[in-house]
Amino acid sequence: MTKRLILKGRVQGVGMRYSVSRIAKQMGLFGYVKNKADGSVECLIQGDEQSLKQFIMNLKTRTPGYIEQLQEEDVTYSKEYNNFQIRIF
Repeated sequence: MTKRLILKGRVQGVGMRYSVSRIAKQMGLFGYVKNKADGSVECLIQGDEQSLKQFIMNLKTRTPGYIEQLQEEDVTYSKEYNNFQIRIF
């Protein structure tokens, strides 16, 4: 299962990408996280349904800054990731 998450609020310049990456790696999830030009953070995450639910809960409680809004979208994605990356824009 693949989800695209958009985090809005005070999410850039606070270590959000590094925290998201750490949580994903601890949970054995794959994909990437990156800052977007509009000030939000995008995360593409792959794993089983239960792990993704737990990952989203962890984002809300174990990351710096303030997530004002979290948009979640199921993605039909053909690429399978085998690690988790922090990307620059």
